Amino acid sequence: MINLKYTVPVISAHTLISHAGKTGDNKYRFRLALDTDANASAVQMSQQDECAMLHMALELLKKKGHPQHVQTRDLSSVIVYIDFKGIFDRDPKFTKAAEKQKKAEAMFTSNGIELDFGLGYRTYLAFERSAG
Repeated sequence: MINLKYTVPVISAHTLISHAGKTGDNKYRFRLALDTDANASAVQMSQQDECAMLHMALELLKKKGHPQHVQTRDLSSVIVYIDFKGIFDRDPKFTKAAEKQKKAEAMFTSNGIELDFGLGYRTYLAFERSAG
């Protein structure tokens, strides 16, 4: 079996939190254009081993007519990993840590996170990453 690699972007939750805006209902909105020079460094492209989920995502892109993503196995238009390192492993009794945790928890709502990798803003929904 050929071991295929898929390109999946990784973004620090700290970066997203720094771009969080408050909405009228006292919630947070995350919107970040990552195709600009100023924000491009916030994205690290990772190479992920083939698995059923990534294969299915690539098949979805193929059906939707995204040949540039299919040829390069770039899944940035459907999947992004958010690195929460240093967010939830701090004691929330400190005001700054508590505020960051509150904003990070807001990423897990049905509103999702809006990111632009150069194809226009797309909404990404957050799920916990499986350990397996």
